[in-house]
Amino acid sequence: MDCRSLHLLLVLLTLSSSTDGTPESIDDSDLGRLDVGILNSLRYEKEPTKCGSDEPCSSPPSGKCWGFEKNCKANNRLLMPVCTGTPQPYASTMEGKAEKFDNQAGMGYAKDFYDSLETVCHSNGPEDSSLACGKDLNHCRATNLYLDFRKSDFEMRAGDRAATARLRPDFIEEKMLGGKCRLDRSKLKQPKYSSHLQSWWAELKHFAPMDKPTNAKGQHCDAVVSRPVIFMKMDAKINMYHHFCDFVNLYVSQLINGSFTREVQIVDWDTSNLDNKDPFEDTWRAFSKYKVKRLSDYTGKRVCFKEVLFPLLPRMVFGLFYNMPVAPGCTGGGLMESFSHHLLNRLNIRRTPTKTDLEARRIRILFMSRGTRFRNVLNEQTLISALKTVGEYAVRHVTYDRSMPFRKQVESSHNADILIGMHGAGLTHMLFLPDWAGVFEIYNTQDPNCYKDLAAIRGLEYQTWEKDKLLQPEDGGHHKIDSAKPKFTNYNFDMAEFLRLVGKLADRVRPRRDKLRRRPQTNKDEL
Repeated sequence: MDCRSLHLLLVLLTLSSSTDGTPESIDDSDLGRLDVGILNSLRYEKEPTKCGSDEPCSSPPSGKCWGFEKNCKANNRLLMPVCTGTPQPYASTMEGKAEKFDNQAGMGYAKDFYDSLETVCHSNGPEDSSLACGKDLNHCRATNLYLDFRKSDFEMRAGDRAATARLRPDFIEEKMLGGKCRLDRSKLKQPKYSSHLQSWWAELKHFAPMDKPTNAKGQHCDAVVSRPVIFMKMDAKINMYHHFCDFVNLYVSQLINGSFTREVQIVDWDTSNLDNKDPFEDTWRAFSKYKVKRLSDYTGKRVCFKEVLFPLLPRMVFGLFYNMPVAPGCTGGGLMESFSHHLLNRLNIRRTPTKTDLEARRIRILFMSRGTRFRNVLNEQTLISALKTVGEYAVRHVTYDRSMPFRKQVESSHNADILIGMHGAGLTHMLFLPDWAGVFEIYNTQDPNCYKDLAAIRGLEYQTWEKDKLLQPEDGGHHKIDSAKPKFTNYNFDMAEFLRLVGKLADRVRPRRDKLRRRPQTNKDEL
């Protein structure tokens, strides 16, 4: 079976199989407008009349495509980025610059991964195993995968730090992982970028061919997991910015896999027995109906997994979205918009209707306090009071902490037109703003691109402080290595300048809102 045939087989298995292996219709009943359009394009490209549903798949609008399809040209892409400024040094034309941005962070970003799968272990039939991986082994898919946890040690070792204990590169040893298939060992050579959050090489390098099928108890297996499994190697779960790199890459992986089904089991590939609290655990409901398992749940067993996805990782070189370079002056691209709509729809988040025309005209401003030691706004009450004197604003003040369930935080952010806050992970809440919204990062603390770029790929307006002479740090900073770092102190801001910058952003948000807010929300009524 060649790579393309295997690719199609894996997609169809995921799309059209129930947990017991019997065919079933694709359940799109809880998917939104963008999800359905994307899936239809994927299915139509694979096989227009046999996509796992009773009716032929719908093709995209005539001549149009999303960006990940074969032969999808930039001028035909839906949700193409909008760019300003000059094209150099990124391209010779503005169209080329927009295509560059789309390939960096829009729908075009998924194309390389979508096209790059290669067969690593060849299956001779549906009873056999299979393994296919993308470039640098940064995402893989497997069927009938064998894992032996009988000798696995999840205890902390002497000298271990928490981060290294959770993702031990030597956890999988010889004879622990494999399947009945013809292995091409050359496809498992160590890639240039192989660190634990860039590649699955450390986990798959010892993959071994086996002589018997691994799809039934008694033949290697103490337990058989029929439900599709997604193994997740995660970044810092305590930090929203880093953890949402996990969720975004899982979404892209599901996109290129051709399925957004929640009939999957998420398994945290945590090689330790450390505390596993996740303050953003509500988000998993967008991806699975089931509670997240840990690798240690399989301790002492030989386990055979019927279908496995090893998704894209959060710190890949040029990956989404940590330290990701993008062409400046561009915004949009559709990928992060579709991710946002996907989560909002799956978590059943809706905008609160306005009751009067006056409410509808006001710009809803959400001022977000940090509640941490550093990067607090020392005169924030003065600034908030000043905002409330402006009749065209409706102002709310929040502190997002563990006293507020994360789903409530998302709902709060989605009901804002402008999000205001200091540089910090909380600004990741911009992912849940309406499509027309804007972000005011009051002060970027000399880290200018982090949240500016995130706003750009989400397609939002962005503003930050413009005149350093009109802000006053509390002191020189308190970093244990470099005390001069501006992230490690607190600030006062000039009130008049603050109001000017909010007004400047509001003037850009208002026409976008008036144009877009009558567009239907992404819910199942759109199907």
